[in-house]
Amino acid sequence: MPETKVLQGNLSEEHWVIKPLPLTFMEKIPFSLGELKLIDVYLSRINIRDPAHRTVVFTKKEFEELFGITKINSEVMRRYTMSLLSKPVSIPKRENFRGWKNVSIFEVAEYSENEYGEASVALMCTPTAKKLFFDDAEKVGYLKYLLKNSKKLNSRYAFLLFNYLTKNRYRGKWTETVEKIKFDVFDIDLNENPTYDENKYFKRDILDKALKEVNENTDIKFKCKLERQGKHVIGITFTIEKVFEEPPSLSEIDQMTLDGFDDEANEDELEKNIELLRDSCEKAFDIYEMNELLQIIITKELPENQDGVWIVRYHYLAELYSRLKRYEKRKKITDRFEYFKTMVKNDIIKDK
Repeated sequence: MPETKVLQGNLSEEHWVIKPLPLTFMEKIPFSLGELKLIDVYLSRINIRDPAHRTVVFTKKEFEELFGITKINSEVMRRYTMSLLSKPVSIPKRENFRGWKNVSIFEVAEYSENEYGEASVALMCTPTAKKLFFDDAEKVGYLKYLLKNSKKLNSRYAFLLFNYLTKNRYRGKWTETVEKIKFDVFDIDLNENPTYDENKYFKRDILDKALKEVNENTDIKFKCKLERQGKHVIGITFTIEKVFEEPPSLSEIDQMTLDGFDDEANEDELEKNIELLRDSCEKAFDIYEMNELLQIIITKELPENQDGVWIVRYHYLAELYSRLKRYEKRKKITDRFEYFKTMVKNDIIKDK
């Protein structure tokens, strides 16, 4: 895999998804629910202002959670990533209403297992996607929502409706044509589902179920009503009932990227703090290895301390490292860093 900053961590539900509108409202949506969720996690982990942030690592457990599969194996993970890599998105060209552009989002998927048998897949987006969707997010517009919203949705229709309602919730109340909701929002193919040509079945089987799921699992609540003119349905009116959390502006989001850097970070101060963490491990690991550990640590909820977060991290690692040394007296460890990293991942504080 090409050299880049690699980001990994748990499925942090409190991270913000910054999703550019071209990626949200494509002419056709080729992705399954699992793939849509994976893209959201990818977006929640990268720093859209840093061109080096193109690769995100997904563990086997995360794959299972996102795709709703238990005991996934390497061949199934390969098929899922091949599917993701082979699906370009088609977006309209802004300078030409009749034009379009097909763009592949991801270019590399790499599967690996460490010496403990822990499997993961690293995904890297294409330079074109990075430029179009991430670097130019403020130019093309974007959605902002907490990852916990989309992560809890269990149907593709609910996921697509949540994105649509999130984009339009500033309107409070509005009416849309049934055709737009059917085809532009839900991406329904009447050749495959001719039943949904009838509005009563569309509302009962898709719209009502999707809205119920959105209202029960996300931080917005809406109601909808079919507008009629005689016997004919002429539109759907959406009315916002509650918004639990107003999203911050892009410049206000201080979401730390998972390699330990944020937009305001002072590099000299960061290097000094990395050295502090090295001291907690008696300088047994180099700066690159400490950065790997930091990627994991910053996803954890550690107790607060008046001396600051870095002191908390220092004591956390020092305690784990002392356990590692005691364990080494009883059993030989082949790769100390990989073993210690596993301890940090799993919060192994007690002696085994």
